[in-house]
Amino acid sequence: MNFDQTDLMSDFNILVIEDDKILNQQLTELLTLKGYQVEQCFDGETGLLRASSNQHHLILLDVMLPERDGFSLLKVLRKSCQTPVIMVTAKDAEQERIQGFSQGADDYVAKPFSTAELLLRIEAMLRRSHQQVTESSKQQLTVDGLTLNITNQLVFV
Repeated sequence: MNFDQTDLMSDFNILVIEDDKILNQQLTELLTLKGYQVEQCFDGETGLLRASSNQHHLILLDVMLPERDGFSLLKVLRKSCQTPVIMVTAKDAEQERIQGFSQGADDYVAKPFSTAELLLRIEAMLRRSHQQVTESSKQQLTVDGLTLNITNQLVFV
């Protein structure tokens, strides 16, 4: 199945967890203009509750948040949810990137960042995660010459 981003962007829901109200609004406007559905959160506790709902296709997660930092949020989230997460932080320290990846982040972007690069990272992440979902929901499976057609409940050799 091919990934046609123009048809599918409106089907993707992105959660932005960022306490900087101006940056949060800029990200929301950028993503909305690109056709994504966006939900905003401004602190870690609310972000964790919203992220745990599994209603999002991708999460943009700031590291330094009030009430719960991004690392602890991600650690808790990964126990029950595998939604792709791109960490966003003002710090570009290697140790922070390592900590983010070890907690389960899928990508990492340091502020200030290029919006074009961020959009490309988001599109790539959604393309990969969408392909995994569509491939797992195919109606036909072929292994070593044996074909199972789930829709018609047929087996072919």
